[in-house]
Amino acid sequence: MIRLVMATVSLQLNMPIQSARVINEEVESPTDQTAPNAEALIQGSQQVDTLCNALQQAAENLERYTEGLFLSHKEQIVRLSIEIASKILAKDRRERNYDIEKIISQALQTVPASKQTMIRLNPDDLTTMRKMIDANEFTAPEGVHFSGNVSIGPAECMIETDHGVIEYLIEEHLKQVENALSQTKDKTK
Repeated sequence: MIRLVMATVSLQLNMPIQSARVINEEVESPTDQTAPNAEALIQGSQQVDTLCNALQQAAENLERYTEGLFLSHKEQIVRLSIEIASKILAKDRRERNYDIEKIISQALQTVPASKQTMIRLNPDDLTTMRKMIDANEFTAPEGVHFSGNVSIGPAECMIETDHGVIEYLIEEHLKQVENALSQTKDKTK
């Protein structure tokens, strides 16, 4: 079947035409055929756009939910970690499972140089330090003196210098760790 299109066409035939017939049927133009297809494509494209928008919104909602869930759990994890560390340190202090000389060395690194420095320790830790100094296991820097103080807990010390007093206390260290972890949490928001 030959469809007529409004155009000039030249044909060269190798044999003569035997018969010809004129068809009076309405001929569909190509635009008539593509119109329903174009509408279907537009409708399909709109559906895809709607689905993409819904999927994008669902992804954003899921992201907000997971961030909130993570942050709420992170706060609990920080608190739990600090509680666990506190209990472990309390156990170590009760069992005297710590190195007071390392604690003092760290504490001395935090204070500015001074002519006279007084380090106040728990009486039991003072006894340990004096034994270590006598056995040459610890050398106190020049101008550093030690004194006992019953109000200072095991594994803690208080350093008095010309510049002021620095308390090297476990609870303060735990608070600093908790604050550092909390600041990290706030930066992730």
